Amino acid sequence: MPENIIYYEQPLNEKIRTFMRLEHLFLQSEHDFMGDDIWQSRSAINTLIEILAIFNRADLKTDFIKELERHAKTLEKMEQNPAVDHNRLAELLREMNHLAQYFHDFNGSLCSQLKQDEFLNTITQRSSIPGGSCSFDIPEYHHWLKQPPELRYEITKKWYSVFETPKKTIMLLLNIMRNSSLPTQQTANNGFFQETLDPNLPCKIIRVAVPANLPFYAEISGGKHRFVIRFINSALSEQSGQTTNDIDFELTRCIL
Repeated sequence: MPENIIYYEQPLNEKIRTFMRLEHLFLQSEHDFMGDDIWQSRSAINTLIEILAIFNRADLKTDFIKELERHAKTLEKMEQNPAVDHNRLAELLREMNHLAQYFHDFNGSLCSQLKQDEFLNTITQRSSIPGGSCSFDIPEYHHWLKQPPELRYEITKKWYSVFETPKKTIMLLLNIMRNSSLPTQQTANNGFFQETLDPNLPCKIIRVAVPANLPFYAEISGGKHRFVIRFINSALSEQSGQTTNDIDFELTRCIL
């Protein structure tokens, strides 16, 4: 597989879908923090509002605890395997137990602190309206955006610090899942591939890797029983719909 590749991923349950959406938003927020101009500050706030919306909808604290404890039990079974890096395994288990204890000890909602911030609540309420955070809609926000970049950064960083441990948890769990299995070489005949999943080995994420220069993209769908991969002609191609070419790709079934 060439170095310049694209990974297409499909989570196979709602919990992992939520984790991957949050991962996407956390990575986006890191980029937003890099700039000094007001538009990047706006982007950082918009991303924060999206993260808050997900946390308000789901009982993520319970999900974090369950996933951390489930993975810890699975990893503990590997301690007797001589081929395992026992120092790395012990480090992982310590980190997972520490994170799980954090959520056990945390009282109330993970984002309750931000819910009480009147300034952020005002921006959140107006952001549901297209263009609702204009200068004439929220003059206080307009004033805030005109403050020195260092001040805006410190305030935004304080808001995001609420999610420091959830972010660390999501990155750790998804990294373990993605590296839980080795990729296999497969071929999508006429751009189509499907497979039935083993119910005794619950799959969490399907990963497809192809060279970035292919004029096709992978469309993945599936659930706990089976999954389907279709390679579709990209918008850069003159054709539309599923390709009739045979496509070689790497497939990873993340089962941990």
